[in-house]
Amino acid sequence: MLKKHAVFGAFCGLMTGICWGVSGVFGQFLFETRDIQTSWLVPVRLFTSGIVLLIYLFISKRKDVIRLCTNKRDFIQTILAGICGSMMFQLTFFGTVQRSNAGTATVRQYLAPVFIIVYISIRGRRMPRKLEILSIALAISGIFLISTHGNIYSLVMTPDALNWGLGCAFLCF
Repeated sequence: MLKKHAVFGAFCGLMTGICWGVSGVFGQFLFETRDIQTSWLVPVRLFTSGIVLLIYLFISKRKDVIRLCTNKRDFIQTILAGICGSMMFQLTFFGTVQRSNAGTATVRQYLAPVFIIVYISIRGRRMPRKLEILSIALAISGIFLISTHGNIYSLVMTPDALNWGLGCAFLCF
């Protein structure tokens, strides 16, 4: 039984990564060929997925959905998490895709662990560990190489794309 759950969990993790990668590529396709804007794509995407998930949950866990909708505090927290968390992250991610490309946006969001390490270090009043410092150095080096192609005097993307990507990484943490 435990092995069955592990295989299913691995499958779900794999599918999540595939779907996330594909969504960035589809977003880039829409931006480049259909003149779709981030400000339209993200709300439509989140609203549609929200309705689908709500229907599924209402069918499978009706009592939990009703309890969520009738508990004012939980309902407000859920709405705020959706707006401040999911929507803002999606806006900055697809904003980065629109201003650069899907690959760059995906790699840029992996700066999030840098923010997490810095936050944990400040909060815990401690210096980052050696492995954490190595992680920060590698993440920043990767972003530097993608952003400049190794030339410290040139930026191969617009400053706008760089800023949107940094916003995405920050909101990811």
